[in-house]
Amino acid sequence: VHGPEGQVRPGLSHPTEARPTSSLDMLLLSFVVAGKNFQMEVVEEETVYTAKQRLEPICDVPAAQQRWIVKGKEAMDEHTVKTLSASNVMVLRNHTAHKARGAATSTAMLLASEPDGTHAPAQVSAPESHLLEAIDLGDGPSVLMVINGRQRLRLHCHGSSTILSVKELLRASCGAAPRQQRLLAKGKEADDTSTIESLGLVGGGKLMLLFREAQHKLIEGDAIFSTCKATIADLTKRIAEAESRGRRRLDEPMVVLTTVGALEAEVRAVRLDIQNSKISQTNERAVRLQEVDELGERLQTLRERIKGS
Repeated sequence: VHGPEGQVRPGLSHPTEARPTSSLDMLLLSFVVAGKNFQMEVVEEETVYTAKQRLEPICDVPAAQQRWIVKGKEAMDEHTVKTLSASNVMVLRNHTAHKARGAATSTAMLLASEPDGTHAPAQVSAPESHLLEAIDLGDGPSVLMVINGRQRLRLHCHGSSTILSVKELLRASCGAAPRQQRLLAKGKEADDTSTIESLGLVGGGKLMLLFREAQHKLIEGDAIFSTCKATIADLTKRIAEAESRGRRRLDEPMVVLTTVGALEAEVRAVRLDIQNSKISQTNERAVRLQEVDELGERLQTLRERIKGS
């Protein structure tokens, strides 16, 4: 497999087997990352963010920090790869993006260049240092390694175990209901009714765990919600400081009013994030909204006091 500078990646050889057949429609995308070129096969119906997760171990840019620029416009994470309508992607790095979405899947499909100019797929794994220690789940003679971001799950099951039962086992570790999980075996999504034996995995193998768009939104929403909690604590401290300076007349009234206006804008922004985020703990939404509304009332009281002084 050729790296960005045309060098052969160490430890990898050109595979001679034919490309595995799959019922999924695949696309070959070319990426430019910090001046280096990469290629990766993607599934047309997967989301841009899912593809970013698989690109992470190849280009060493976390999925949450990748900005895909296609035809001069940024591709949205929730859109499918098919909607890009292009095969060339410029990847920029957003250093300020938080990593709340989680790390990328640790295997990705690269294309190995053959002497005749054709391409054959090869599995490239992320460096072991990026992976967490494997967790054991279930019981049974067949052992499968399930890759979920940096997490590895060593699944013990039986040949008669269905994919649906495997997803049920994974629920506790990944936090996603079976209907939100996608398990890929040998490059193809496995049907819930398929058994480990029918997939040819009785002797062991690997499964890639991906999530459907709704689950990605839930994960992102929980991350945003968690950030909002920290922001509320910070705003509470800053509003208390503004109230104290206002009472002691340490600043000119216009300075205080300017500070109040800026804080009010932040409070409104946090309120919108809390309202619009899709979260798993919906009962906490009302609690956070009440806290934000109380901050807004305190700022309004401070504004009226300064104007009346």
